[in-house]
Order: sequence, then C-alpha cells, then structure tokens
Amino acid sequence: MAAKSQIIFEWLTRIGLAHAIPMFQAEGITSPPALIALKMEDYESLGVTDADDRRRLLELVHRVREVRWAMGSCSCFWVHRRPVRHFHAASRLPQLAIAACAGR
Repeated sequence: MAAKSQIIFEWLTRIGLAHAIPMFQAEGITSPPALIALKMEDYESLGVTDADDRRRLLELVHRVREVRWAMGSCSCFWVHRRPVRHFHAASRLPQLAIAACAGR
C-alpha cells in the first residue's frame, strides 16, 4: 500500500498539486484505483479549487484511466522519470508519463 500511496503523491507533486496531498490522504485517495474513481465534484473537497489545478488533476485522472483501461486488471503503475514522447504526445502534462506493468 505504501508504494501505491507514494506513486499517487509523486504524480500530484509533479503536476504542481503537492499542497493537496494532505487532503488526498485524509480522504483515502492513496491508490490509482481511488484516483480514477474521482469525479470533478470531488476536487473542491480535496483542496483543488484553482481552475488550472483542476484541469491538471482532470488530465492526470484521465491519463491514469486510459492506462488502467489499456492494461486491463493490472494495478501496478509508475512514473517515467523522463518524458516519453510516444505516450500521449499531445498531452498538456509532458513532464509526466504514466505506465503500467504487464502484471507478470
């Protein structure tokens, strides 16, 4: 569980939402499945009220959902430490590339 929590917090930090980490912890949003369950209505209760912050969080949630869908039941996620240009090349979050393991 700690590793999954850390990855969520790393993602939030990398998109400029480190200030919201305590609220994510308090609300139990500490894993990729919990993150992808978020709806825009939840953002305010998580301390994400600025329009740009909301947009970045929405893009992150969308990206994690896409990876989760592509990988099926695998729940192993990580962040590439360098940009991966072939993955979501048009994304507004080029500094963050999310991938999932093959579960093997």
